[in-house]
Amino acid sequence: MAWEKKGAHSAKKPDLNGIVKDAVVCHLCGCSLHGSVYTNDGQAYCGENCYLKKMEFHLLESEIGAAYLAFAEALAKTLDMREHETGLHSKRVACHTMVLAKHFTDNRGILRQVYWGALLHDIGKIGISDAVLLKQGALTKNEWLEMRSHSQKGYSILSAIPSMRLAANIVLSHEERYDGTGYPHGLAGEDIPWGARIFAVIDTLDAMISDRPYRKGA
Repeated sequence: MAWEKKGAHSAKKPDLNGIVKDAVVCHLCGCSLHGSVYTNDGQAYCGENCYLKKMEFHLLESEIGAAYLAFAEALAKTLDMREHETGLHSKRVACHTMVLAKHFTDNRGILRQVYWGALLHDIGKIGISDAVLLKQGALTKNEWLEMRSHSQKGYSILSAIPSMRLAANIVLSHEERYDGTGYPHGLAGEDIPWGARIFAVIDTLDAMISDRPYRKGA
């Protein structure tokens, strides 16, 4: 995982009860920390949101980039809220996908595209009806056809932005599976775009601990 939750001893040595003797502050927002916090590389953070924000900063090269990121994250958060996702699903999988991608490349441009693609992977669900997206229980054949169209809808949205072509391909292929059983094109193995393969690993792990209505009863 990209982070670990434990006692704040990475920033200050805790006493035997696990409570920080001297107050420490979040490395990002500056709020006081006590007890259990998120830690990484010797720095302490008040929670997952601040830790994930810290990971994004290296992607930003200008105020325009920062505004672009803020808008994209607001859109992703809106999609999460519509699907009643708890926590920070889109941002979480985007940051963790980027962490995994960094084991294979240090190209900032590619990492930025991987982040965008992972963050906006479900943008096509804007075009999926609430009756299907929020249905409790198994979907009918026609409902599955509608649900499965979200990756192509998302590609249509992002591919219209010249600076997001690689990210758009990740969105298009994020539901493909290595054995060829995914959609929309049934790609297999290395025919699946590299970024989409990495994203699939992270999203699968995230799905195991998430409550996604349309999976119930499937």
